[in-house]
This record gives sequence, structure tokens and C-alpha cells, in this order.
Amino acid sequence: MRKLNDICNVITCGVAKRPEYYDDGIPFLSSKNVKSDRFLLNDYKYVSKEDFLSLTKNNKPEKGDILYTRVGSFGEAAVIDFDFDFAIFVSLTLIKPKNDIVLSRYLMHYLNSPKIKHLAKNSTSGVGVQNLNVKVVREFPIQLPPLDQQKKIATILDAADAYRQKTKALIEKYDELTQSLFLELFGDPVRNPKDWNEVIFTEVLVLRRGFDLPRQDRIKGEYPIMASNGILDWHNEFKVEGPGIVTGRSGTLGKVHYIEGDYWPLNTALYSQKLNGNNPIYLIYLIRNFRVERFSRGAGVPTLNRNLVHAETIMTVPIELQNQFADRVQAIEAQKAQAKASLAQAEDLFNSLLQRAFKGELV
Repeated sequence: MRKLNDICNVITCGVAKRPEYYDDGIPFLSSKNVKSDRFLLNDYKYVSKEDFLSLTKNNKPEKGDILYTRVGSFGEAAVIDFDFDFAIFVSLTLIKPKNDIVLSRYLMHYLNSPKIKHLAKNSTSGVGVQNLNVKVVREFPIQLPPLDQQKKIATILDAADAYRQKTKALIEKYDELTQSLFLELFGDPVRNPKDWNEVIFTEVLVLRRGFDLPRQDRIKGEYPIMASNGILDWHNEFKVEGPGIVTGRSGTLGKVHYIEGDYWPLNTALYSQKLNGNNPIYLIYLIRNFRVERFSRGAGVPTLNRNLVHAETIMTVPIELQNQFADRVQAIEAQKAQAKASLAQAEDLFNSLLQRAFKGELV
């Protein structure tokens, strides 16, 4: 066992002072761009070339280094596997391993292991947004077998993770397929390019506000409690008879859920008990693509104004076409369910190998 600081040349956090942002320039990454063994590079800020050179003059992130999250979403490590220049915010820790004694991918997997994640969780500080102090990270105990054993462990874990990520990508493809299918058949309901007949929104759905149910009043039962993001909890009573469509009123907006049975919609949600003869699967995609979140109002936590939604017109299509679409979606969902079962197995396999690896059972 060695301290992390003893097997690395550099362990430091990014810049604390927020630089000036630009529409283009050098990428400026934060903790939201780093997850366990992967980067999310679809959303980041830009800084000027001058600021980049100033921010990285002492410690420039390079290919093979590790970025480790330390603020908000903390305790997730990924090895830099791309070549473009970038700087990092204070929410990230830059780790430069001593390559002659520790492999970057082995160290990344170790930092992402349940043992270190548990240690990181119990080592955070701060009121409100928790942060993982760099001084604490430097003291992390790291199990350090010989390089050949590190390579074997990293290779096994990389293979298991590749299978897991491939299955995740397949599930995402199924989601993209159903979305593309809706747009191909019906077009964008906001613009209505196929010139379907239009009716007042309330002829399709009437959205009603959900009901209060304080946490202390909830009693575990068989009825789902629906919040803006889906099922939040379960209760022994229901407020609305199913089936129904539920979407967010405040907090998370734009997600749409179909409930077959009876349920309790919270006051953060809007629900429609009557489907007015429409196919529920079609309605999910119709309301989702209608982008009701456009009608949110208020600073801070946006709130969906259902009166504005009700005043809109929305396209209507024959039930026969709705049913055809729903049948094709159900066929895709059946394939997606199989992929989710495979993903659960892949997750179990990876986590099992992760635990065995650092118990010395893979070498």
C-alpha cells in the first residue's frame, strides 16, 4: 500500500478563479465533463489562448493524466485519452502518475473502486455543495502490485467495461430509433410540417396540478408517487385513477410518463386523467416533442404554466396511425428490454471483477 501522493508527480486542482468565457477558444472543463472512465465533451466553456497559457503554465493536462472530480459530483476518475489542449476548473483534480511505477488505467480503476469511492464520500467537507480536498486525495491508500500485474488487472477491467459501455450505447440507439420514427411519421408537432389538422391542446389533454403529500405523511404501499422526474416513492393510497399521462410542473420539465394503474401525482407534476381516445404511447412522444417546457416561467426554479399550454393548438392524427406507431415502438421496446437485461448482467460482471481485482483475485 502506498499513498497516492507517493506514486504521482502532480496532484493539484484546477483554477479557483473563474476566467472570462468566450464563444470560441480553448476548452475549459469542469466536473460535469468527467464521469467514471469517460468524458462528456458535448458541453463546456471556452477561454482565450492567453488565459489557457497562464492557467496551465505550471501543470498542463496531458494525454495519460487522470482527471478526478472533487466538487458536487465527486470521486469519479477518467484517463485523458484525447490530444487537444484544455484547462480545468477548480472542481477537477489533475493527477499525473509516475509511469515507471503505476499505470494510469490501473490507477483510474482503483480510484473508481467501491473502496475508494466510499473513502471519498466520507472525506468530503463543506456546507451545501460538498467538496473533496486535494490534501485528502493525496493521502488515499493505493494498492500497488508490480507493473505486469497492474497491466493484467487493467486489461481485464477495460474489457468488461467495454462490454458494459457497448450495451449502454445500444440502449441509447433504441431511444434514438423511436424518436426518429415519430418524427418520420408525424413530423415536428411544434412546426407541423406535414400539415395535420390542429385542435386546441385541451382537446388532446387537460393538464391538472398534482397534490401535496409531505414525506412524513407517506406510508409505503402499492401506489406510485409521481413527481416531475417520474416515480419518486410509493404510498398506500392513490389520488388519481389510471391510466394517465404525467409531466413535470416544476423542477424537471419536458419528461413525459404514462401510468397504467392508479397513482398519486405530486404538486411538482401535472397529470391528465383522460386521454380523449388517443393512444397513450403516441401521446408520450407527442407531448415530449411538443416541448411543453417552452411554457415555463419564473426565475430560479422554472414552473410550467399549464394555462399557456392549454391555449396552444396542437396537431391531431387518426387513431389508426397512432396505433401503428405504438405497435412499432412496442417492438423496439421489447428489444430494448433485452438490452437492459444484458446491461444489468454487464454491470454485475464489471462490479464483481472490480472488487476481485483489488483483493488480489485476478492475478
